[in-house]
Amino acid sequence: MAVDAEPTDSAYKPFENMSFFSNTNAGSHLLYLKVKFRNGAVSASSSKSFIVTDPARPGVFIATNGDDTNSGLFASAPVRSFANAFAIASANSITNIFVGTGSYRTNAGLNSGGMIAGIYITNNYLQLSGGWNSNFTSNDSYSVLDMQSQGRVIYADAVKRIRIEGFVIQRGGMASSYSKGAGIYFGNVSDSMITNVIITSNSAQASTGQASTGQAFGGGVYIEYGSNNTIYGFIANNSVSGGDLYQQYGGGVAINNSHRNKIYATLSNNTSLYYGSGLAIYNGDYNEFHGYAVSNTNINPGNCYCIDIRADSGLSARSNIIGGIIERTAGKGGIYLSNSSRNTISSWVISNYLGITSHLNCDENVIATNAVIAYNGLTGISIYDGMSHQIYGLVLSNQGNGIDLVYNASYTVVSNITAGNTGYGIFTNTNPQTLIFTNYWSNNILGNIGPP
Repeated sequence: MAVDAEPTDSAYKPFENMSFFSNTNAGSHLLYLKVKFRNGAVSASSSKSFIVTDPARPGVFIATNGDDTNSGLFASAPVRSFANAFAIASANSITNIFVGTGSYRTNAGLNSGGMIAGIYITNNYLQLSGGWNSNFTSNDSYSVLDMQSQGRVIYADAVKRIRIEGFVIQRGGMASSYSKGAGIYFGNVSDSMITNVIITSNSAQASTGQASTGQAFGGGVYIEYGSNNTIYGFIANNSVSGGDLYQQYGGGVAINNSHRNKIYATLSNNTSLYYGSGLAIYNGDYNEFHGYAVSNTNINPGNCYCIDIRADSGLSARSNIIGGIIERTAGKGGIYLSNSSRNTISSWVISNYLGITSHLNCDENVIATNAVIAYNGLTGISIYDGMSHQIYGLVLSNQGNGIDLVYNASYTVVSNITAGNTGYGIFTNTNPQTLIFTNYWSNNILGNIGPP
């Protein structure tokens, strides 16, 4: 028996003594076997590949004091760069990558700014785990991925079942005619998870000279053509800017042509010139947000809200769920729906200028029983030109009407408590005679300052 070479006569060992290759170097190897019988006959040689890795934690190791000439397969011999670690993992069919604490920057662990991203993921099933201590025995901290505004931080393309955890993902900076996902870009990614991350200070910007045609999406995270992905973390101080006002959205997170993704995150102090300073869902179905969106800023005073759900003509944005808390948005309001249907809102939408607006070609949306729409600077809920909505929950102490139903907002079920608003409890410009037949009221309309 021999490793990486045909066995010679001196390599023959009794079967009870198989420890002769225990000191084999880390990496992929071939084990060759010949059997010599008592009569002197020798079998044909057969071989089997095997990998030598760290017995305590099989995987590839990265550290700020690593060296790319190391094997990377032992905690005591980490590599320096993510690109080298991925190559080693791919060559050895390894999925686990362990990353030590410290800061990784361009040309110091991350790819240079001229590459597609600081980290470029093309391996299925990759498990990228950060925050490990110096001897890789525990991971109760973060590893910092800092692109120093020289490009995107992480790019994952056409992969499935990857996991990214234990990182601060910061200062991704993009400036091009089509900037998307300065922090993390997921393209054609499915069944994957981003967890225990801080995604901060990333900026997707339409480059100079593209003021009328440039596009910018997803300052913190951008998901397109993806499905069944989940994000847990803190997403703050990211931005999208420049370009065509109608083609730039998602200061914190943007989801485009993607389905069944879930966001369990805090979205804070993110900025968008136009749509969705916290979260934008564009042409997507069955996506969910369950988190805390606070103090996000929409710079343009038009129809610019913290959470924006809409669809292009011929496409859909339906059956999405918005939960959690949306508050103190600097801009037009909390949640905006356009060309979208059958969405469910179960959020507390509080202390925004407008609470919830459903505008143009929106039908069958539900504002659920556990929703609270309160303390907004103007109307709590506005329904424009849509049918068959259901409004439950509490609409309280808004500085305008509690609920507006205008321009063919018919067949709407309103069964809630509308109280303490500085205006009408429920206002409609639909013909009252028609209203009797097309809407259903079962409200307690209490203490509104204006007419009930």
